[in-house]
Amino acid sequence: MRFVHWFFIAASVSSSANAIQVDFIGPCSSVPLLSASFALSTPSNVGQLSVHVLDQNKVPYRGSASGIAEAFGAPSGLDATVVISDEEMLSYGWCYSVDGVAPDVYPDQIELTPQTKKIEWFYAYSHYLKGDWISQCVKAYRRPIPNYCK
Repeated sequence: MRFVHWFFIAASVSSSANAIQVDFIGPCSSVPLLSASFALSTPSNVGQLSVHVLDQNKVPYRGSASGIAEAFGAPSGLDATVVISDEEMLSYGWCYSVDGVAPDVYPDQIELTPQTKKIEWFYAYSHYLKGDWISQCVKAYRRPIPNYCK
């Protein structure tokens, strides 16, 4: 399946100081597939806002406020696993960061505050080598899934 490039700018843009940028970076490029800006009007969390952005833009996805398993037609499951050898593999999926920091908790556990400026979802890989995960959430466009990005 070839990757389809999506790009939307969502409504609800606010000139207030409490606008939060939400970007989704896909597997093949650093250019956002979707970029939206929302005013923080009610208490919410990263997961709720992320799902809202996907729903509002009619992006097909599988997941919830707890995490995104599939979105934008990017590979998932076994299609998102690259076996390099008996001792090495790459496993691809969606990761997120808040203001440049990738938390070690589910997105619905991170409350948005007036200080929150940017949520970035990015398709990424984790690298397994000789019994250890040696890296996690490395942006996938740096090492794309073979035969997927052209």
